[in-house]
Formats: sequence, C-alpha cells, structure tokens
Amino acid sequence: MRAEIADLVVSSLSDLGYTLVNSETDAIYEGDDQRKAYVVKVKNLAGDEVVAIIKPEEEFGRNSISINAFSEILVDETAAQQNAKAVFESLDASGIQGIGEFQCKSKARPEYRNLNEIKQRGIPQSF
Repeated sequence: MRAEIADLVVSSLSDLGYTLVNSETDAIYEGDDQRKAYVVKVKNLAGDEVVAIIKPEEEFGRNSISINAFSEILVDETAAQQNAKAVFESLDASGIQGIGEFQCKSKARPEYRNLNEIKQRGIPQSF
C-alpha cells in the first residue's frame, strides 16, 4: 500500500515538473524492509529534489506521509507548500487520507535525503 501511495505522490509531483529519475534507486524501503517506511525521491530540471516518506503507523493500514523539499539554489517555502498541498489533495481525491491535519514545516528532514543510506539502515554489516 505504501508503494501505491508513493506512486500517487510521484504522479502529483510530475504535474509540477518533477520526475522519478531511477525507479531502482530513487524508490526504496527503509532498511530494505517492506515493513518499514517507503521513501521516494523526485527531481526537477533545476535540480530541486522532493523526498516523500510514507511511514506505517501503529494502527494497521494507516500511514503518515511526509513531503520534504530540498533545493541547493533557492528555498522557496511558498512553492514547497504548494507542492505538498497538491500532493495531499491528489491523495485525498484518490480516497487516501493521512493522519491528522495537513502541516507544512519550514525545514525538510535531512536524514531522508540520501536514499542509499536509508536503504542500508538496520541491515547488519557482514564481517
């Protein structure tokens, strides 16, 4: 279900000029574990990135959704809010409801920017 929600997020952001560059490396499960958060990254032509985190909650079938915008050039909070709002409106139109109210925080979660690191979380290292 989290991967399906991520597909809707990517579809919404593609309408705003973002593209999933590589489905093998830019759409992953945290710790390479399907029971954990599903994380997807899209980029636009300017190099701005949006990372969506779809995380399972304690109640079965419920997920929290976090949209994180990263830009090396310009941090446009208004554009980030518009992107997040468009995503949540698209999800709502598809019948997917988030937990709680829509919130837009001014700072993205940097620990979710490097998807390769996210995929390796919690995986035992072989010696």
